Amino acid sequence: MDDVLTYLAFGDSITSGNNVHWSERYPTLLATYVEQLAQQRVFVRNLGKSGLTSTKLLRQLQNSRVRREMSRADLVTICIGGDDLLYGYLKWRLLNRPSYLPQSMKKLHRNMTAICHLLSAAAPFQCILGTFYNPFPNTPLAIEGVRHCNEQIIYPIATRFGFPVADLYGAFLGREHHLLDNYQSGFLEDYIPFTPHSPIHPNKAGYHVIADWFASRIFAF
Repeated sequence: MDDVLTYLAFGDSITSGNNVHWSERYPTLLATYVEQLAQQRVFVRNLGKSGLTSTKLLRQLQNSRVRREMSRADLVTICIGGDDLLYGYLKWRLLNRPSYLPQSMKKLHRNMTAICHLLSAAAPFQCILGTFYNPFPNTPLAIEGVRHCNEQIIYPIATRFGFPVADLYGAFLGREHHLLDNYQSGFLEDYIPFTPHSPIHPNKAGYHVIADWFASRIFAF
């Protein structure tokens, strides 16, 4: 185990995992899995930030320091876009402008294309994208929005650039009450902006599931 692999995790609060101890955050868990299975040490950099949108992630990836880190990376994971949807939904409700939600999805599509183009140009590291799970499985709007983002944005763009996808949506489907912190009714009305008690983040078991699915995509090749 003399060689050290470098792993960079990019994303929002699901990646930063501030609601659990650092050892239970999925990038830390994934690094441990890789060490065990590949018999190599892994240096992990969790670059997740709470509230990060796809626009802010694109800017982050364009930073010269981050680009230097990517040039030394062996593995990159991307888990982004949930805040794009939430912010679009909040603008819709607060300003009574339904167009904000589809506009957010269009912007997410543009940004994800630019993000993957940038990552592809910076390769040869392995890059894996995570799909959206749905914290509100009993709300038709959330079902449709998450399905659209996964089926019309993440999967097609990942295929275009040759990136494998971790199916977090399928992993959480029907298990949300077991895998999400503060899970309540599964309705969007449970969401309270800007508090740590909204049922949108995984619990410890949920982070383990995310790490498992990313690991499954690494070792599928």
